[in-house]
Amino acid sequence: MAVGGLQPIKSSDPVVLKRLTKELLLASLIGGSQGALLSFASAFFLKRYSPLYRGLRSQVRVFYHCTIISSGIIFKAEGQISKFQQKISQEQDLKKDQFLEEAADNGVFVE
Repeated sequence: MAVGGLQPIKSSDPVVLKRLTKELLLASLIGGSQGALLSFASAFFLKRYSPLYRGLRSQVRVFYHCTIISSGIIFKAEGQISKFQQKISQEQDLKKDQFLEEAADNGVFVE
């Protein structure tokens, strides 16, 4: 079942999985840092201007920060997965075209 119009990656190739792991780790680091920046900046302004936020217990504030940071990670990683899937499908299409050209050059016709 495709979620968001994306097909699942059907590859057990260790090279593809290693590339995916590296790209997801990098996207998670970038998304986490962006989420942390947003979280701390918004907490600074909320602490300064909102009496409701000032009255919150520290557990609620920590939950707020964790939620914003993890949301940044999720959004960035999801975007990176869609880009990675597009790259993989383009590479597979290119390999398929090359295979068909080689087969036609050798006189083997493949459907």
